[in-house]
Amino acid sequence: MDPLDLGAIAAHVPRLDGGARVAARERLRALASPVGALGRLGDLAGWLAGVQGSQDVRPIRRPRLLVVAADHGVAAAGVSAQPPGATTRSVQALLAGVGPVATTARVTGTPLRVVDAAVDADDLPAVATRTRVRRGSGRIDREDALSRAEAEQAFSTGMRLADAEVDEGTDLLLVASVGRAATTPASALVAALTDGDAASVVGRCRPPPGVPPSSWTGSSPPPPACWHTGSRTPPPTGGSRPSAARSRRATGRWPTSPSNRCSTSGC
Repeated sequence: MDPLDLGAIAAHVPRLDGGARVAARERLRALASPVGALGRLGDLAGWLAGVQGSQDVRPIRRPRLLVVAADHGVAAAGVSAQPPGATTRSVQALLAGVGPVATTARVTGTPLRVVDAAVDADDLPAVATRTRVRRGSGRIDREDALSRAEAEQAFSTGMRLADAEVDEGTDLLLVASVGRAATTPASALVAALTDGDAASVVGRCRPPPGVPPSSWTGSSPPPPACWHTGSRTPPPTGGSRPSAARSRRATGRWPTSPSNRCSTSGC
C-alpha cells in the first residue's frame, strides 16, 4: 500500500473564505454596540462566515462532538499530574453521560461520540474501542510513539470518522481530546515543526525536588527531559540553547537526560 500523502490530502481541504470573514467582521463593527462587545462570540461569528463562505451565516442545525482518547507512554516519565487510569475513568464518565463535557453536550443537544484511539485499558466497551489503533502509545523518550503504519491508521481513522459525520448531515464537527500526558508529545511536535527549543514552547518546566524553578528560566538551558527523546547526552550548559529541532537534525537524536523530569502540569 502506498504511504499516506498528508500533503495531497491537505490540498483537498477547503480554506477559509477570507473575504467572507472580513465582511462579517465589518458587519459586526457596524452594529450599534461597543467594539469588541461580543468578545469571543464575535470571533466565532467571523470564523463561521469564513467556513460557510458567506457573511450571512446559516444557523448550526446538526452539531456533533467527537472526543478522541489515548494514553501517552511518556507519562511513565512523570510528566503528567494525572494518575494512572485517569484517561480510562474520563472515557467511562463520558460514556455514562456524566461530567462537564457530557453534561454540556446533553444540555445543548449535541450528540457525543467517544473514540478510543489508544487508551491503555482492556475494560472499555466495544462502542469506543472499535476505532482503537493500539493500547497506549510508545514512550517517546525511548521509542517511537507509533509505527508509521499505526500513524497512518490513526490519520485514516480520523478522516473516515469526519467523512461519515459529514455524510450524515453534520454541519459543525467539534473535536476534543482526552489523554494522560497529551501535552508532552504535542509540545515536542511544536518544537520540531517550528524549530523552537523546549523553553520557548513550554515556558518553564517544573524541576525535580530541591531545584528552584528560577534555575530553568532566563538564560539557563531548559531541563534536559524537556528537550525530548532518545539520546542520553545532556544538553549544553550555560546560556547557549540550540533548538531541539537543530539538535535532532545534527545528531539524529533528541538531547535528553535520564536524571531530570519535566512535568506539563508545571508549564
